[in-house]
Amino acid sequence: MPPHAPVTAWLLGLITTAGLFLSVFGHELAHALMAKAEGIEIEEIVLHPFGGLARLKTDPQNPRAEFRIASGRASLKLLVCHPRFCWQQTSRQWGTTNQLLSSFS
Repeated sequence: MPPHAPVTAWLLGLITTAGLFLSVFGHELAHALMAKAEGIEIEEIVLHPFGGLARLKTDPQNPRAEFRIASGRASLKLLVCHPRFCWQQTSRQWGTTNQLLSSFS
């Protein structure tokens, strides 16, 4: 990658940082929304530079509810990646590769 002007480098850094923050926030929000759907109150969402934590007031009542809360991430990924995958299939660029990669992450 060729070197960029300092302003461009800072702008790209800020965009990348914002993208990472939004990704972590969306991930934790998906867990919190699933917990709320299960009737569990959310105490807080804590965000760290490379991760986060959705604190629940109580534990899920059964394993099925716990699985649904834990799979909130997969639901978010499906909502975000599915439209992108459809667009890529239409444009015939990287569709199969991204679908395979997203199924393992």
